[in-house]
Amino acid sequence: MKEGDDIIRKSEKELWSYADCFGNGPFEFSKIFTHFGYSMGLHTHDFYEINIIMSGSGTHRIADRDFNVTKGDIFVIPPGTYHGYDDGGRPDVMHILLSQSFTDHYKLELSGMDGYRILFEADPYLRQRMNGFSFPKLNPGQLSVVLNEANAAAGTGGSKLHRNIMVNMHALIIIGTLSAAVRTSYLEGDRIGKKEKSNMVASCIELIRKDGLRDISTVTLADMLHVSSSTLYRVFITTCGETPAAFLKNYRIETAKKLLTETDETLSYIASECGFCDQSHMNKVFLNETGCKPSAYRIAYGKNRHTEV
Repeated sequence: MKEGDDIIRKSEKELWSYADCFGNGPFEFSKIFTHFGYSMGLHTHDFYEINIIMSGSGTHRIADRDFNVTKGDIFVIPPGTYHGYDDGGRPDVMHILLSQSFTDHYKLELSGMDGYRILFEADPYLRQRMNGFSFPKLNPGQLSVVLNEANAAAGTGGSKLHRNIMVNMHALIIIGTLSAAVRTSYLEGDRIGKKEKSNMVASCIELIRKDGLRDISTVTLADMLHVSSSTLYRVFITTCGETPAAFLKNYRIETAKKLLTETDETLSYIASECGFCDQSHMNKVFLNETGCKPSAYRIAYGKNRHTEV
């Protein structure tokens, strides 16, 4: 991996929306397909995409970093992230597109997968912050599972509703395979050097995503990881450029933003759900970090209009 020069052009179509890639059929929540000899200019989309390198090699740029890719490499591309492939290598790339409806509808199934939060949250986060590190990749057996599921999805017959549901089921199995692979790589690999640091950070992020909306502190996180709080602080800040407490605070704020804009819950309820001491505490932290109060943020960006203060 390296910070790249401009070897990857911008795509003629830079922004791909949900409407560009998904129809309005019932349960049309996911897409699975493979591009052979793939190259694509820099582009972004408003949904999650998973890329799996099935064969070949090339360069995959994500944001401002370049990754030299080979068979078995996996990437989760969050919404709003620019990425693309250069014209040189043209690897065979499997794409799995996931709409917001997919993650909403299968929230219980996804949250129950070991490694799901590492795959969708910790791994993309670490890729933008760690240099000279070997990231997770699929072994031949795992690649075979992924290929079989993709082929089964492509061969599904029956009504459109049946096909859509079955594609979603195959997508879930593929995500489960990827989640298990990245969890094993990050948490059960050789614990030395940069690998040890990535293990600790990935574990910390997973704990924050699972328990960060309750009363939890850096000391508690360190205890759960069986390291000293000073060690966790040092490793996290040298790896990610911020402290665990800052990451936790940002996670609570982002969750609060989502609840403010997508629900009608009261500010006191949101403060409690996001791990703040009370509404006053949330108001203070939110104002310091965003420049506006939660009530003003809801009025500006929410689907519904509120005047609550």
